[in-house]
Amino acid sequence: MIIQEPSLSRRRTLAVVVAIVVAQVTRCANAELILDDFDNPAEVTEFSNGFEQHPAVTEHVGELDATRELLFTARLTNPNKWSFDSDIRTSSVLSAELKGHTRTNANSAIITFVSSYTFSPLDLTENGANNAFLFDFQSYQGSELPLFFRVFVSTPIVSGTPRDVFAAFVFDLKFSDGPFSLEIPFSSFTFRDGSPGTPNLSTLNELTFDFSFYNPVKISNGRLK
Repeated sequence: MIIQEPSLSRRRTLAVVVAIVVAQVTRCANAELILDDFDNPAEVTEFSNGFEQHPAVTEHVGELDATRELLFTARLTNPNKWSFDSDIRTSSVLSAELKGHTRTNANSAIITFVSSYTFSPLDLTENGANNAFLFDFQSYQGSELPLFFRVFVSTPIVSGTPRDVFAAFVFDLKFSDGPFSLEIPFSSFTFRDGSPGTPNLSTLNELTFDFSFYNPVKISNGRLK
């Protein structure tokens, strides 16, 4: 989403996802499983400080009939004007905006926009037809890029066995005034601790993605200082 009103201040960050898709990313792409097209309205109204959680929860989301939680977290800092919503500010778009923050501690501030999904385990590859997650953006504008864009996928806990958690990172997300797609191949995942390991896409029941800012530049009233 592109903010409509003109402003002289520089935005802290704006990240927008139009859809999350499991798809075949080769030239012969014809398979597609939409995890979320953001047609279900939801809005985060209170930020989380890392101890108290204030998610916006929506059930029956997408083709997986998932439960979605949107969460905006600001640790060791207080956000100024901000918003995080699905299908409210712009139709069928997940929109996030932060125009500034004020530190409350000398330690590094951590700011994240988080979207989490839980669903019944199924074969996300659709018998080998899919090989990646696709995140379709309408735009990404701001004055500072995140340290990384991150995706977690998890397996269910079975008979007391700890679940496996896998992660993939994108460290070179770019600003863009127009639409673009971000591809996360299934083969790019490792165990969360970085050790080698590939998730079994037929047993996953949870997916989380977030934009993470560590020690961002201090901004007051929407202006860099």
